Amino acid sequence: MRGKRGRLLRTPLSAWHAVAAILAAIMLAAAPAAGTLAMQRTSAVVRGCDNPSKLIVTKNVINDNGGTKTAANFTLTVTGDSPSPASFPGSESGTTVTLQPGHYSVDEAAVAGYAKSVSSHCSGTIDSGDTKYCTITNNDIAPKLIVKKNVVNDNGGTKHADDFTLTVTGNSPNPASFHGDRDGTTVTLKPGGYSVDEAAWSFITMERSCQAQLLAEAAGNPIKIPSDVARLTHEQVGTPVACYFSFQPLWDWITRQEPDLFD
Repeated sequence: MRGKRGRLLRTPLSAWHAVAAILAAIMLAAAPAAGTLAMQRTSAVVRGCDNPSKLIVTKNVINDNGGTKTAANFTLTVTGDSPSPASFPGSESGTTVTLQPGHYSVDEAAVAGYAKSVSSHCSGTIDSGDTKYCTITNNDIAPKLIVKKNVVNDNGGTKHADDFTLTVTGNSPNPASFHGDRDGTTVTLKPGGYSVDEAAWSFITMERSCQAQLLAEAAGNPIKIPSDVARLTHEQVGTPVACYFSFQPLWDWITRQEPDLFD
C-alpha cells in the first residue's frame, strides 16, 4: 500500500490471511445453496420420469345383429412418442399405454361386418403426467337382402311390380311384407336362413282358390265356409313356414326342368 507521500507501505501478512478467510467463508456459504438448487432440478426431472403420461384404451363390441366377434378379435394401434405397447388386442376392461408427451392417436384394423365409432380423447395432445381415456366401439351391421320384382307381360297381362305383395321369412326381417318393386326393396334381417318362396305359393294358392270358387258357383249354389273355419285353416296352412314347405316341391321341379331359368 502507498502512504500519503507516495511511499510504499507494507501490509502485514496477517491482514491478507484475514481477507482470504472472509472470502472463503462467503464461498462456502454460497456453495450449499447452489448444490441445493441442482438437487431440486434433478429431483424434478426424476419425478417427471416416475410419472409418465398414460392412455387407457377400452374396446366395446355390440352384437345385436347376430355378430360373434369379441373385443380380442380387434387389433388396436397407438401412434405417438414412444407408446408402450404400440399394438395390442382389444380389451373391454381397458389397456394402459404409456407414452411421452405430445400428439397421439388410436386406431384399429378394419373388421368386416362391424361399424366403428370413437370417443373423445382417441386423438389429440397429452401432457406430461396426464391420463386420458379412449373408447372404440364396434357395432355389428345387420345383413341386407335386396328383393327385386320383375313382371313380364308378353301375353296380354297388365300387372305391375307393385301389384304383387312379397313376404320374407327369416330371423327378424324388416320389412317382412311389402309391395314388389322392380328397383328392389331392402330388407334387413339377422344371420340365418331366410326365404321369399311363400310369396310365390300365396299367389298359387289364390289362383287355385279362385278356380275352386268358380267351379262351385258353376255347379249350383255354393255353401260358404264359416269365418272361424277359414281363420283356423289359415293359421294351420297359411303361415309363412307352411307356405315355404308347400312351395318347395314345385320349386325343385321347376329348377330341374329349367336349370338355366335364372342365369
